[in-house]
Amino acid sequence: MTLPKQKFREMVLQILYGLETYEDNEEAILGLIKRELKVSKSHCTRAALRAKDVRAKSRNLDSLIEEAATDYSIDRIHTVERNVLRLATYEMLYDDEIPPKVAMSEAVRLAKKFSTPEAASFVNAILDTIYRKQGEEEQAKDEHK
Repeated sequence: MTLPKQKFREMVLQILYGLETYEDNEEAILGLIKRELKVSKSHCTRAALRAKDVRAKSRNLDSLIEEAATDYSIDRIHTVERNVLRLATYEMLYDDEIPPKVAMSEAVRLAKKFSTPEAASFVNAILDTIYRKQGEEEQAKDEHK
């Protein structure tokens, strides 16, 4: 059975949150997600692989987020919002199947669902800044060719 993209994204976010909060207890986190969300082991494995890839790139993602969040270091951003931002930034930069505007919209939805409306506005502002900066960098590369 196919897993809806929104549910997959929520699973990835919950795994990211769990791994950061519960010190890499992946087995327990995946078991909990599988039980609570009633998803297959293969869906959990796929979501865990995406979460691992996001975490592997987190140093780069975090620096982009910190650049955009001029008043906040990455450590000052709440755990939920930090991981929503990481996931969305990852999707914007590394997932060619997801248009950046969709990644941004989904991040706002996740922030509203798992945090607050204020968090959603914050996430939107940070991602918009990253999106614009990436666009400017792409344009500059094209001009130098």
